[in-house]
Amino acid sequence: MASASGYLPTSLLVLTNKNYDRWCAHIRVIFQFQEVTKIVRDGLQEVEKNSFDAQIATHHDAEKRNGKDLFIIHQCVDTNDFKKIVSSNTVKEAWDTLEKAHGGADKLKKVTLYILRRQYELLQMNKGESVAKYVTKLLTITNQMKTNVEQLATLMIVEKVMKTLTSTLDHIMVANKKGIQCYNFQK
Repeated sequence: MASASGYLPTSLLVLTNKNYDRWCAHIRVIFQFQEVTKIVRDGLQEVEKNSFDAQIATHHDAEKRNGKDLFIIHQCVDTNDFKKIVSSNTVKEAWDTLEKAHGGADKLKKVTLYILRRQYELLQMNKGESVAKYVTKLLTITNQMKTNVEQLATLMIVEKVMKTLTSTLDHIMVANKKGIQCYNFQK
């Protein structure tokens, strides 16, 4: 999301009713880049009256980063969502409001996860399809499942590939920490 100079690009993904999970992933990366993940998660901590100069400076810096990221969220939402968060004073308040409005659709996530599980179970390699293309389709589904809080072990994915390859190819599959590597030997 950020350029080498440290600035954010001028075009950011705008939240809609259909892209909440993707938008969330993008914004979380921005929060990590801006080093405000803790502020978003825990909120902006108030400074005590008898604080030292260093604590006051740290709080002032946190307030500044909070304002920057609240601005970023304002830039990344449509008019309807902006109306929901316009009165938020902290990035945490805005984030929580958007999460309730979009992320709280647990029933929708369950249905989506059910559909993805079904696609995963029924997925088979087609005749003439390359192994790389098939593995890409499989990984696309498993990554979508992960965004809906379904974790599949790498071993399960490897087993799925091994079970569903076409019989016309003799494959040697090697699974390692970096992922799945395919070596194809045509008969």
